[in-house]
Amino acid sequence: MKTLLTLSLLFLANCSFAQFEFTDINISGNYKGPKVKTLAIYYFETESDSTLTAINSYDSLGGWLTTKMFLKDATVASIDTCIYDENHYLVKRLKLEGNNIKYEVTNSNDAHGRLIHSKTIGESIYYETVSTYDEKGFLVKRQTQFGNSDTTYMSFLYNSLGLNIETTSFNKQSGKSITTREYNALGKPTKIKDVRRGSESLTELKYTNNNLSESTITRISNNKETTDKQIYTHYPNGLIFERIMAVNGKAITMEKVFYTFY
Repeated sequence: MKTLLTLSLLFLANCSFAQFEFTDINISGNYKGPKVKTLAIYYFETESDSTLTAINSYDSLGGWLTTKMFLKDATVASIDTCIYDENHYLVKRLKLEGNNIKYEVTNSNDAHGRLIHSKTIGESIYYETVSTYDEKGFLVKRQTQFGNSDTTYMSFLYNSLGLNIETTSFNKQSGKSITTREYNALGKPTKIKDVRRGSESLTELKYTNNNLSESTITRISNNKETTDKQIYTHYPNGLIFERIMAVNGKAITMEKVFYTFY
């Protein structure tokens, strides 16, 4: 069986493609099958009415293989390629723009497939991350060195169910931040609070039929409070169909997802 997934995303006027990372969209996590090949097409529109189209390919295990980004005139703008080892662990990711390597990510995994070391090298980019796990396999520490500049230290705490309830982050430039999470009886997050120097935010999540239906983010910075709300609708199988954001009281469609199976 082959699967075609088409996604149309309309971004706010002040957003640009450069602010979006494809790794934030886990298509393979939304749909997996033993012998499934997927094709994802994204459309991006900005204030300048430019359009970017990306075609993703996945292997038979649902692993992300490539992303080809096309400009409006069908010129290839960039190509992302993922390489796996014999255990199907992601060990390398390359991003090409033209004939130039924009950046290269190299990963090392332990015997259980957990990411323990990652290095990213590219144009004006260099950072290295080391991750540490406890005897139960939970990520407990992460250290990221950004070139010759600052280092970010992160630590993670979990409850008796193995759910992350607190993340602490620190670097000299931005100081200390603490993120706490609360969950419902099904293990889904209901409140996420982030406190850092000079600001804090609270995200409240609501669910309908076990699917995320609404999220409200309240931010306080420099004694000023702002609130953004996002509303989600779903297909019967739980996949997200539409995401709408309310900005200054005005509803804006941020994302629509269309699936066609054949």
